Parts: sequence; C-alpha cells; structure tokens
Amino acid sequence: MGNLIDQNQNMRAVTGVVGGRVPIKPGTFVNFDGTTFTPAADMSKKLFVLGSNDFAGQDAETETADGASAIGYDVGPNDLMSVRMSAGTYAYGAQLTMDTAGTLKNAALGEHVVGFYEDVAGVVAADDRKNISMATYAAAVI
Repeated sequence: MGNLIDQNQNMRAVTGVVGGRVPIKPGTFVNFDGTTFTPAADMSKKLFVLGSNDFAGQDAETETADGASAIGYDVGPNDLMSVRMSAGTYAYGAQLTMDTAGTLKNAALGEHVVGFYEDVAGVVAADDRKNISMATYAAAVI
C-alpha cells in the first residue's frame, strides 16, 4: 500500500492545521472548518481525508501533530482512498460507515454508507489503512 493516501492522483486538496488537541494519522476522515482539521465526528458536514505531508518527508504512518500544517483531500463519489479502519472483519465490497475518531466500520441497517471496502477480505486491526471507494452519495442509508 505504500505511502499513498490519494489513489486517484487528481483530487482537490485543501490546506489547514490539525486541531482538536490530538495528533491525527494520515488516512483519517476529518471535518474542516476552513482552517482546522479535526477527526470526523459529524457526517452532516463535508468529509475530507487527511493526507500525509510527503513533501516534508512525512510517511503515511506518522501522526500529524496538533497545530501542524496538513493537507486534506476533498473526497467525492467513487474516489479510491487508503483510509483508517476500526478493528473488525471485512468482506470485499462491504458497506462502510463512520466510526469514532474518523475511522470506518461495517455499516448496519439504518446507518449512512460512506464507502465500500475494496481490499483483501479478513480481519483488520484498529487503525490499519485499507483501500475503499467512496459511496456515490455519502448520505445513503442501508
């Protein structure tokens, strides 16, 4: 999987600083208020995926410190991303929803589908990065 968060190489990126008094790992879903990235806790707001500052030598496994400059990818329908997952067992094509602190988990009946699991099926450890494709409409409910 390497260093790549944005699998598309053509996404719109925004810049800001990490906030919320916690460091955030690249590949985490974040909310953005125009200046500050915080781990996504609100799916009613536009979602971004925190990128790695590879231009500054940061790899995708190194946390971006609170107050540090960061890049967020503006994700859209069908975008392929490498994102942080919650611990669980995932099937290829599984519907995913937001869990705590900007990670994804298996969606249950009535939950909003953010994306689809597009990596090797099996057990995933908490905070592992896996490939997903973004849902056509992030507010879809199964």
